[in-house]
Amino acid sequence: MRPLPIGAAIRAAREAAGLSRREVARRMGCDESQLRAVEAGRHGVTLGSPGGGTLERVAEALRTTTEDEIICAAVRLRRTSKPAQL
Repeated sequence: MRPLPIGAAIRAAREAAGLSRREVARRMGCDESQLRAVEAGRHGVTLGSPGGGTLERVAEALRTTTEDEIICAAVRLRRTSKPAQL
């Protein structure tokens, strides 16, 4: 099974909200480069860690009602995207 494209879902949610990566990173309290790495899938996404996991911080920064919306978007992306060709 392919992993959930959480980074792509985060990027899509950010773009749908009309927010720049810089603004979302500022709201999250992180570097823009860190958010770029998360969106590209090069940085892991945490959930429920002390101080708030990455997913909770992104959801709060996007003012999304819940991180479940981002996870659902990732599931939809996985269902509609083609598996990587080797």
